[in-house]
Amino acid sequence: MEWIELPIKKTGDIVTGNTPSRSEEKYYGGNIPWIKPEDLDTDFYIKTSSEYLTEDGAKKARLLPENSILVSCIGNIGKMAIAGCQLATNQQINSVVPKDEYDPVFLAHSIKYSLSNEKNINIALVSILNGGDFGKVKVRLPKTKNDQKRLGILIQNKLVKIEQMRQAALKQKEAVEALQGALLREVFPFKEGDELPKGWKWEKLDKIFEEVKNQVQPYEDEFKTLPFIGLENVVSHTREYTDEEYNPPSSTCFKFDETNILYGKLRPYLNKVYLPTGKGKSSMELIPLKTKNNYSREFLAAVLQSEAVIGDTVKFSTGGRMPRADLKKLKKLEVAIPSDVSKCNELGITVSNKIKEFIDLNKKALTQLEAIEALPAAILREVFEFNKN
Repeated sequence: MEWIELPIKKTGDIVTGNTPSRSEEKYYGGNIPWIKPEDLDTDFYIKTSSEYLTEDGAKKARLLPENSILVSCIGNIGKMAIAGCQLATNQQINSVVPKDEYDPVFLAHSIKYSLSNEKNINIALVSILNGGDFGKVKVRLPKTKNDQKRLGILIQNKLVKIEQMRQAALKQKEAVEALQGALLREVFPFKEGDELPKGWKWEKLDKIFEEVKNQVQPYEDEFKTLPFIGLENVVSHTREYTDEEYNPPSSTCFKFDETNILYGKLRPYLNKVYLPTGKGKSSMELIPLKTKNNYSREFLAAVLQSEAVIGDTVKFSTGGRMPRADLKKLKKLEVAIPSDVSKCNELGITVSNKIKEFIDLNKKALTQLEAIEALPAAILREVFEFNKN
């Protein structure tokens, strides 16, 4: 099979979209799709959009025929779709209206490959690809349209199967992520107003924990030696630590040790709870707590991560854009727990062990998903690099 290489502008007309005047309400709200980058990469053939133009708006836009190839060329360069009907785009999209001798499906895949291939264009250093530069990007195709169609169908069939695999992997990952919430609902099944069975009681949180207000100042020698944990180092929902980069603290920090729990005060809906294994210092948004009355750290962590406590904490937060938990109100909350402290602590251990299992399952699901999401690029590399002269 003979292959050819040519710039995109030789394969068809290049059309850069536009935005009809926003001040004219009569241009918007019709039934003609007006595509923006966020509409791309959802379906290979695109027929719907988040906004539509009226007939009047379409007269001010640049209408594209069915089978035009739409490519985002600002920001996330290379998002793509084929027009499944007549439509228009905004100025962040360059489109190709293919000549008759080029199959739009294969040409779309060739453009996708070329834009992801840094040997052709260093996308990593480009945030805007104007129509002129877009047209200069070279693509490779079989010389005959029949060969283009044949390969295009093969590629598309493989990509459809991969998308089915990806959707299945996404559902699996979502199911795994839902396990922790389901577990905590099972462990703490009662809501305010419920009549509790024998062996359960309502308990205020200030009977379970207290704040640790020990602080360390930048001028103290200890400040330099204690390891730092910031809010960004605690992974939401999982109690895990991540080596996220942060600016070294230069102001007052809390001190903590292995008997404490670190609780994320800022944006409490993020559900950040961490059980440290040694001494350290934390940001003022990551508050050290200590259990009381023989309750375990594991049990306190489970209580703080329960839906009822998170919901009430969010409700009583202060601040708008950056809400913070109100610790005084948090400590006044009542939760339904077993009357026997030892049973509470057994529950805490059970929850901690299960969360570790869920984290491992989630990592496996994520690894599987990432492997599947890498397959489309691998298929394109196989087609275009294997067939190089």
